[in-house]
Amino acid sequence: MRPRPRHVNERTALLHNKKIDEPTPFTASLLIATFVPAMGGLLYGLDSALIQILIASPVFSHTYASDRSALLNWNTLNWGYHCLLVIGVCHAAYKCDGVGRSRCLVWAYGVFALANGLMAIDAIGILVVARLLIGWASGILLVACPCMILELAPTDLRVCLVGFFGLLMTAGQLTAQVLYVAVGSTKAASSSKTAWTTLELDDVFFFIGVISLLLALFAYRLPEPPLWLAISLPKDVDDQGIEAVAFILDRDIHDPSVHRRWRKLRLESAGICSSVSVSPSSACSWMYLWHFRLFTCQPTQLLTSCALVLALQLTGADSWMKIYAPAILYAAGLHPPAAGPSGPSIPTEPSSPVLQPLIVSGGDSLFSHHTPDMPFNNPYLMDTTALALTLAAMAISLGWFAEHARRQSLLSTGTFLMALCQCTMGLLVYGGGLKDWATGTLLIHPQLRPILLLCVYFFIAVYAFTWKSAWLVTCIERFPTCHRGRFTGVIVGLFFMAQWLCQACPPWHLWFSPSFIYFFYGAMSFLSSYLISSRIYPLAI
Repeated sequence: MRPRPRHVNERTALLHNKKIDEPTPFTASLLIATFVPAMGGLLYGLDSALIQILIASPVFSHTYASDRSALLNWNTLNWGYHCLLVIGVCHAAYKCDGVGRSRCLVWAYGVFALANGLMAIDAIGILVVARLLIGWASGILLVACPCMILELAPTDLRVCLVGFFGLLMTAGQLTAQVLYVAVGSTKAASSSKTAWTTLELDDVFFFIGVISLLLALFAYRLPEPPLWLAISLPKDVDDQGIEAVAFILDRDIHDPSVHRRWRKLRLESAGICSSVSVSPSSACSWMYLWHFRLFTCQPTQLLTSCALVLALQLTGADSWMKIYAPAILYAAGLHPPAAGPSGPSIPTEPSSPVLQPLIVSGGDSLFSHHTPDMPFNNPYLMDTTALALTLAAMAISLGWFAEHARRQSLLSTGTFLMALCQCTMGLLVYGGGLKDWATGTLLIHPQLRPILLLCVYFFIAVYAFTWKSAWLVTCIERFPTCHRGRFTGVIVGLFFMAQWLCQACPPWHLWFSPSFIYFFYGAMSFLSSYLISSRIYPLAI
């Protein structure tokens, strides 16, 4: 009978095993080894937000979205980027467990540097090629970076360091919004040139390329995670593992404690992948990802992580943060009054009518894509506000996680509070809102706006403190080291597929009521909270 693998060792940190007496000190080398992959989140967030701003700008639309370049418009760039992102995720899932995490980082950062250098050139053909390369590199970064951080972090700092990857991703998006609001918006509105470099973003892309090149050089000097080396290296080859342990512990390679730690890692990793007859070194085939033996290695972990990803999408948290919250903040008067390109100014205080327009923001409407013309910079100011609140709540959350890490109760409670918020919004829209079908906007009583703002602020704080900080590490920490890259690729691919499906889905809720989407998200949130707290067995602490 085949022995059952000892996956309990996988739930402890790489160099802080429960069977090892001394914990891993958080040295400067370990800080560098986790900071270099965490910077991948900053680059991805900054680049993705910048290109979306660039595509939405009137300068880009006037230059590259005309009839003579219909094949190279924003739809082509978006779909090409997303397709290459999925290909990059699959490639990382195929390579990460075979060749190593740090090698994948070197390759991804190198491609990222090359593509962003090409982005600084004002040519549409080069722009398309650069976006495809960036999509491929981004997919590799989204798989390799969390895996490497997780396998290097001590137990008590694992959530903080993996959450720091998501924190830097949010910081990158916020940086892009601030750059555009401070520099690019006036250029886009006043310039008579037609080149997209009018937005003065070419220097930003070039700077991102330089940073990516430096990170590639640093990643080249980083060792592989010792536990992955203990599983992958032949039994008679110990030099690389000893060097990796010495680097992380910041000690000499001839130190007896380094050799003792490496021998214990070798011993602990002996039965991790014993349930799979194919060795990690020979398991690097494309079809192996879909082979049934992949699911014999603790399938409950994969199903639980997939359920968490689906819960994140079905509860509307991601859509809320990207569309609903900025739109409500914008409509509630948190911006200076300004005249649109073809219409009068929108008042920030309630005027004589009982009902006031709630959602009008340059194409991102709660209930319709048909909205009046608005100033181009105001929606991005509201995105900046929402991202700043998210960043602050995530920073507080990661500091709290340094002492407490009960993710199951935290995710369940956060989902329940978000459900209350969404149901409250649904009641407000149902009782005090009116859909204006002529303009595609929602009218709501002005006395309800403070409650709407309170719900938005509360939702952002709860979402950032719970799901935004903990869902990624909760999903991937349960996987064994020998399959973590493949399983993480499945999780990341499922996340983006569910995200794009929700965004591409037509506004089906309009057939019922404008408030139906809130009640639907609230019901899904209540169901997710119940399943996480009672039906899913306790998550790793």
